Amino acid sequence: KAGAVPIQEGWYYFRSMRSESNAVYDDGVKAHWTYGQSWEMPESPTAKDAKYIWKLIAKEDGSGYYVQNLDTKRYLGVVHERGTHVPTTEKAEETYLVYPQNKDAFIIESTSLIENPVIGYPADGSPECTALHCPGDHDALVVWDTKSPYSGWRFFNVSQEEVDAILGTIDQFKRNEDLASLVKFGDIADEDIPDLSESTGINLAKTAALYSDGII
Repeated sequence: KAGAVPIQEGWYYFRSMRSESNAVYDDGVKAHWTYGQSWEMPESPTAKDAKYIWKLIAKEDGSGYYVQNLDTKRYLGVVHERGTHVPTTEKAEETYLVYPQNKDAFIIESTSLIENPVIGYPADGSPECTALHCPGDHDALVVWDTKSPYSGWRFFNVSQEEVDAILGTIDQFKRNEDLASLVKFGDIADEDIPDLSESTGINLAKTAALYSDGII
C-alpha cells in the first residue's frame, strides 16, 4: 500500500509532504492535520482510524471531487480567509481538483478559489492561495499557493473491504468512547459500568478506577 497511487474516486489517507508521518482529520466543524504528532498509517485500519480516512466523490460533470470524511460524514468546504481552518460542511458544497504537482505529490485545489483566490500574507509576496496546505506552526488545514512543497500531498488507498469492516464496528466504537468519557468525568456510577472487555478489549470499570486514581 506504500507509495502514491493513481487518483480516482475512492477512499484515501492524505499525507502532506510537510512530514513523513501525518494525516488530515475532521473535528466535526473544521479540518486539521496532525501537527506535533507522529501519526503512522496502520497496516489494517480500524474504527479509531476512520477520522483520517476520506472519500473522493467525483462530481457528475467531471469538474472535480467532493471530499467526505468517513467518521463524521462531513465534507471539506471552502475557506475565504488566509490562515483559517478549512471548514467542513454537512452537505457536499465544494469540489476540489486533484492533479500532479510533481512526480511525488498531488495538488488538492478548491474550484471556487481558482476564480477568487485567497490572498496570502504580504510578507510572503501576497500569493494567490487556492490549494490545501499544512502550515508549519499550527494544526489548521489551510489554503496556500500551488507552488509550495507543503501544498503537495500523497494519497494512500483504503479498500472498500476495509471501509466496510470499519463501518461494521464504528457505532460500537463510538459508544465505547462515549462511555469512557462518562466514566472519566464521573457521570456514571461504578455499578452501572458494563464489562466490555471480551468484545472490545475495554474494561470500563478498570478505566474508571485509573481515572479516579489520577493515573490516566
